[in-house]
Amino acid sequence: MKNNHEKTVSTKIKNSIFYFLLFILPKNFISLLVGKILSVAWPKSINLFLLRNFIKIFSINSNEAEKNIEDYESIQEFFCRRLGEGTRKISQKSNVVISPCDGVVSEFGLIENGRLLQVKGKYYQLSELLGCPKRAAHFEGGHFCTIYLSPRDYHRFHVPIDGCIRETIYIPGTLWPVNRWAVKNIKNLFCINERIISLFEEQQRAKSLACVAVGATMVGKIKLQYCSLESNSKQKLTSIKHEGENQVRVNKGQELGRFMFGSTIVLLFEKGLISGFEHSSGNIKMGEVLARLAENLE
Repeated sequence: MKNNHEKTVSTKIKNSIFYFLLFILPKNFISLLVGKILSVAWPKSINLFLLRNFIKIFSINSNEAEKNIEDYESIQEFFCRRLGEGTRKISQKSNVVISPCDGVVSEFGLIENGRLLQVKGKYYQLSELLGCPKRAAHFEGGHFCTIYLSPRDYHRFHVPIDGCIRETIYIPGTLWPVNRWAVKNIKNLFCINERIISLFEEQQRAKSLACVAVGATMVGKIKLQYCSLESNSKQKLTSIKHEGENQVRVNKGQELGRFMFGSTIVLLFEKGLISGFEHSSGNIKMGEVLARLAENLE
């Protein structure tokens, strides 16, 4: 019993020290700096050596990449790689929501009393995640799903449903890690890290889905395919509406954006958009069925 107690105390001390170091470090600046370093195009022999070790350290399946590893000019270019043709099968069923990314489904469930589950016993406010109580009220009674991307995963994310993007919001913040330790120990983690939100309207049901791309330590940038907003760029809170001639129509599986190193996607579903989840825990690949759309069209 004493040994277990000593281990618990030791773990708490280590966590406290780790938290303190992360707290005092300029996380955004370090992430931006690391992003620039990883973007350096070294001489080919050095670059290949670095890439091979990078792949080995993080157990990355380089066979899925669009190009041979010697054709990538930097670690960052490889990390944000596209996949080879046919590497991911995107479900063509009209009544499903696909996973927008590779990763691990860490939490899912109902949005109740304006709260989402971060980890067992810890909740956070949807209004803080979205930066607006009015936006949050739109998703009350709906569902959410959190997908964590580790450094080994494919790091582009894609459109989960057919429809259109009505609004894009950039919310500045800090860049804490989003790994298991951070999720358990950092209060309101997804609300204090910077994030970019894409607000969708589903094609047939005219109901909303939000894709929240959450930044993390070493994520130099989150970049979108359809919009110029990007993270860690000294921008203030920004909202761009896509209306009229600027409307952005998208198809399921279309590339939405990309980010560097491990991060997180939080999906929000308006009440009545989905009937339930098909994949609610463990590893998932981009294009696999995540949830089923509700059958009755209102």
